[in-house]
Amino acid sequence: MMNVTKRLSAMFAAMIMVFCTPLLVFAAGQTELRDDAGLFTSEEETQLQSELDTFVQKTGWVAVIYTNNEGKTEDNIKPFANRYYADKYGKTTAGVMLTIDMEGRAIDFRTKGDAMYYFSDDRVNTLLDDVQYEMKEADYFNAAEKFLYYVDRYYDEGIPEGESNENIDLQEKEDNKLLYVVTHYGIFIAIGSIIVAVIIVVVVKSRYKYNGKAGTYDLKKNSKTMLTDKQDIFLTKHVSVTRIQRDSDSSGGGSSSSSSGGGGSSGGGSRSF
Repeated sequence: MMNVTKRLSAMFAAMIMVFCTPLLVFAAGQTELRDDAGLFTSEEETQLQSELDTFVQKTGWVAVIYTNNEGKTEDNIKPFANRYYADKYGKTTAGVMLTIDMEGRAIDFRTKGDAMYYFSDDRVNTLLDDVQYEMKEADYFNAAEKFLYYVDRYYDEGIPEGESNENIDLQEKEDNKLLYVVTHYGIFIAIGSIIVAVIIVVVVKSRYKYNGKAGTYDLKKNSKTMLTDKQDIFLTKHVSVTRIQRDSDSSGGGSSSSSSGGGGSSGGGSRSF
């Protein structure tokens, strides 16, 4: 009985650890300069990469500049950029990203993880105003430089106090489903686990209460069985049929679906130019 109780206690403790221990993920800062739209000269790329490296060494964040011709507009460039970042660096990894779509004539500034809280609505708008201006002037290198200038400046200034952060779109359930469940339903899970553990202990204890003790009933000695008749009765018949799919039954076409969402929480904003 003592061994059973110890095992149940160990199982209960493991359940508590699983549900109540937060998951910590540490990611080193990374940089990416991807100029698919061909906006920068080799000298400009060297300069931008150097500034990206310096920024990442200071902050430990991810920093990305990505130009393309995907055809995303101001209305749909945000989920595209958010998914791009999440797929490569993680949904909750702190970082900043500037996306420039020349085909759709749109720019997007994304903040992720802890970096979201460094950029209030005013800071996001200031950055976008200057980047948008340079893009309209076709000065693409200076647009990227303005992005790097402001993210470095606002990091040094720290998290602003008393400013609005409506640019932040929190998707807690999507960021970490386990943490979301623990945060919102952890108390109910803990109470339920305690109740289940108590019930199991009580049932096992009562089951083995008289194990090996006097007072048991000798079934073999105090009972007898006598068969007086034997008869087989056919009750029902059940037939199971499985259809084998033939090649001629299937169509040659297929279907696919894509979602622009799913990138988790992020902040920032988008503009056209």
